Order: sequence, then structure tokens, then C-alpha cells
Amino acid sequence: MALEKSLTANSAVNPARAILEPIIKQLNNKETTGDLQKSILALQNLANNGNTEAMLWLGRIYRDILDSSDRDTKKAFSYFKQAGGVEGKNKEAQYELGRAYFHGEGTDLNLISAFLWTSLSLQKSTPVQEKAQEQVEHLKSMLTAEQLKHAYQLVDNISNLYLNP
Repeated sequence: MALEKSLTANSAVNPARAILEPIIKQLNNKETTGDLQKSILALQNLANNGNTEAMLWLGRIYRDILDSSDRDTKKAFSYFKQAGGVEGKNKEAQYELGRAYFHGEGTDLNLISAFLWTSLSLQKSTPVQEKAQEQVEHLKSMLTAEQLKHAYQLVDNISNLYLNP
């Protein structure tokens, strides 16, 4: 309900929201009976214009929603990287990057990178915050004290130098 109110309030202010709102609602409800290719094209148009939320949802589509033969975790990772990295700074996409590194989805498995991106995603409240916190706690139990020290330094450096200058 909060997501729907947020979407409706934002769509009046931002024309991209009017395009995103029905697509996100459809995907959140796991309704893929609509024209998914049409939704992908609309999201790609928004993503090409720098919309990080469209990039985030394209990543999720390519990782989770398409039929298994059409899924492309490398393409999903690329969208998450665009949306969550220095240019996009989308906190949900940063969580998805952390998840990708944690599971080796579309990239190499890298627990320090997983910790880095998941921790960065926690700097602002998001709908995936609980999952992100669980993932960070799980990663803490998997990393050595030295790895954790290095990972925390990376989080601080990336945050201070690139994401929050």
C-alpha cells in the first residue's frame, strides 16, 4: 500500500513515474501476462535517458522474470551496475549488486564486493533494507577480521569519494 501511494504521488510530479508505475505494479504482483516486451522497451527508453529505477527493474527482469531460456544474469548485472554505481547511486540497485557478487550472478563471486555494495545500500532506507541487513550480517560471519576491516575501509572510501562527496 505504501509503495502504491508513493508511486501515485510521484507520478504527478515526474512524467517517467507515469510510465514506471504500471510496469512496477505489474512486476511486483508477478503479473507477466501483459506484454512484457513492451514493458522492457519502455524501461529501456527510460534507462537510456538515465532513469536508474528503470535500470534497476530491467536488471530484475533479466535476472528473475524472463523465461529461463531468455534470462541473462550478465545483462542484469550490467543494469544494476549502471543504476547503483557512481553515476546512478540507486540504493536498491546497490543491494542488487551486492546480491550478485554474493551469489556470483552475472559476475564473479566476491564476498568483499558483496559486503561493499550491500553496506552502501543501507545508507538510505529502501524497500529491500531488511534483506540487505540480513545479507550484511551473513557476510560478516563469512569474512575474516582482516577482510572485514578492508571491506569497511572500502565502504568508507567509496562512500566519501564517489557517492557522497
